[in-house]
Amino acid sequence: MLHVFGYGSLTFSPELPELLLSLRRGRVQGLRRAFNKRSRSRSAPAGACWDVGGAPDGWTVGGRRVSITLGTAPGDFLEGLVASYPRSTAAELLPRLDAREGFDPADPDPGYRPRDVDVHVDGEVVVARTYLTNPGATWTLDPPPDPDATARILIRSTPIEPVGGPRAPGLEYLEGTRRSLREVGITDAYLESVAAAVRALPGPWTQRVAPVR
Repeated sequence: MLHVFGYGSLTFSPELPELLLSLRRGRVQGLRRAFNKRSRSRSAPAGACWDVGGAPDGWTVGGRRVSITLGTAPGDFLEGLVASYPRSTAAELLPRLDAREGFDPADPDPGYRPRDVDVHVDGEVVVARTYLTNPGATWTLDPPPDPDATARILIRSTPIEPVGGPRAPGLEYLEGTRRSLREVGITDAYLESVAAAVRALPGPWTQRVAPVR
């Protein structure tokens, strides 16, 4: 089988879902989640998004609100979902994953780099493809913004009318990840801190974020 480890949008919108054999909870040692990636691909028109004060500068490009997405940083462990496919899908699946994550081997400055990592799943260790933050990339944030700043960036890049799908921006991205992890019994303290920061900012956006457990 071919395994793919997702910790952000790949948890709630796996690639080629019609070919999935299984989707299981998994853990990678030595990493943690971090909202440390600017994402133009998840941007939305400024006039269609909510406004909240106090957001950091530099998050509007060409009239579009740039979103922030999850990457990886050194840590104790990272829990997510392992999507398993027939090995025969590799020729179709891997290029699609590279394109989705913005990885081009000819690009010297990619935001994410594909890596094969050991994932603990169902009492065994499998090797899975995942995408880790490239610390030196132009759109990598080091250090990541704190939960309050992250919350404001997410709110300002969230369309008032829901979009959804694999390119869900802003709060839709946050909630898609939280929801998919809760469905397999994972409560991520970092994601919950960002969700709590969103709900602490009064406005209609609080209805788009579930209460923190």
